[in-house]
Amino acid sequence: FKDIKKIQKMHAAEFLDGQEFLPNQVNPPFTMKIIFGQYSGIENHIMFELFKTYKIDSSFDSLIRAFFGGLFDIIKKYSNNITIGTTNYDLAIEKFCELEPTKYTCCDGFKVAGDRFVWAPHLFDQSISNSTDTPIELLKIHGSLNWMNSAGVIEKRTNFEFIPTKEGHQNALIAPILSAKDVESIPPFSVLLGRFDDSLKKSDICIVIGSSFRDGIIKQSMIQFIESGKHLIIVSPSCYQNYACGLRDHNSDDIGLISWAKQRATQENGKISWIPIAIDDNNTNEVLEEIKK
Repeated sequence: FKDIKKIQKMHAAEFLDGQEFLPNQVNPPFTMKIIFGQYSGIENHIMFELFKTYKIDSSFDSLIRAFFGGLFDIIKKYSNNITIGTTNYDLAIEKFCELEPTKYTCCDGFKVAGDRFVWAPHLFDQSISNSTDTPIELLKIHGSLNWMNSAGVIEKRTNFEFIPTKEGHQNALIAPILSAKDVESIPPFSVLLGRFDDSLKKSDICIVIGSSFRDGIIKQSMIQFIESGKHLIIVSPSCYQNYACGLRDHNSDDIGLISWAKQRATQENGKISWIPIAIDDNNTNEVLEEIKK
């Protein structure tokens, strides 16, 4: 998918568009136009499924309130501000702030402009400093289901759905079928990555939940964080694999993966803590107790 996307943006695509391939063996002839057309159809299907998968309804309210409420109570003992960097597209944090409106303010880089919410990253720090309760700096590094790029203006919407890309109008997120490196230098992603990296440099502890560290840029930031002598807490049933394979490029087929991860971690300048537990309604308290340690 990523390679076809690159070809579509090249001048060669114009030339190849009408070319036939293997005309004597394939009927009808196989053309780049057919390839591009099939690609677009599959891409749209994947995106429709992505939006369906990441939508959050009221059935998640109790889990969101219990877990994030408990987690933020722990963090507030050590910091006045809470910074969350996430590659997820869902609206879990926004939903939590709606459920606890008198305790937390979500600062996500958008401002009110008439009847719209538009991207205004220069107001990040102002929103945080003006908050009368606990500010949550939300850095959605890969974008969000409810962000739209309309003629170069990034806006946040209340009603959201996947809209197949058309000229000057598309969902503002880095889809799994794209490479983060292809868009990391453009707004809003460039700003979010910069703030995320700055936040890591100012922090002593980072709690990572459910990440496989597949994004190369985030991976490098996390490696620098550990090598700076800081404390990384990894929460995931596959936490050892995420560290070994995601951060240290270790062979996942190694039978002694857990032992290797623990041994390798002793060579780090910083500290690694492992919490090999999934987060669900049944074990929220268990995970929070482990984080407290």
